[in-house]
Amino acid sequence: MVVDLTRVVSYGLTPGSNGTVVLDLRMPKNAGGRLAGKLVVVDAGHGDHDRGARGANGKFEKELNLAIALKVAESLRESGANVMLTRAEDFFIGVGQRPQIANNAGADFFLSIHGNDPGNGNRNINGSQVYYHKDD
Repeated sequence: MVVDLTRVVSYGLTPGSNGTVVLDLRMPKNAGGRLAGKLVVVDAGHGDHDRGARGANGKFEKELNLAIALKVAESLRESGANVMLTRAEDFFIGVGQRPQIANNAGADFFLSIHGNDPGNGNRNINGSQVYYHKDD
């Protein structure tokens, strides 16, 4: 069975009666389909002395993450979202402080932008990553 969905949902599989399987699909909290009025905290990973990975073009991840975060924030605002940036300039925020900013603000969504370097010793980690909590 293939379930092709247009958005992220959480799911559960449980045994049903007569050898059937029940597929339970759940929307994450606050995922009503519209960004208008939602508070999105956009985090540009790294910053200041924490430069992150160096890209093929020689730029550091902190610079690229910030450029992407500013574009994402602009796009979200155009979609009606309220946007808060953890940083709009090159300064350092501790890794534990980043989600705390979103929690303190009562954010509906927290988006942390990172790029990974395959040259960091682990060839299985490279490119962009997106994380979300399946129910929240």
